[in-house]
Amino acid sequence: MAGLPKQPATFHKTSGNFATNTAKGLPKTALAGYGIVYLPTCSVYDDLQRGDLCAILSDY
Repeated sequence: MAGLPKQPATFHKTSGNFATNTAKGLPKTALAGYGIVYLPTCSVYDDLQRGDLCAILSDY
């Protein structure tokens, strides 16, 4: 994650569930702050470039 300062790990308890039958709903969910999504970079490229989303676990 180039450009981001290194920060200590934080842990958050989560609950609930979310389901969608369209990939278009997932980026909107992440942008709204509801959680982590797993998508191809090309589908959120502009959001990543603007800094609206950030990549995590890029090595996996």
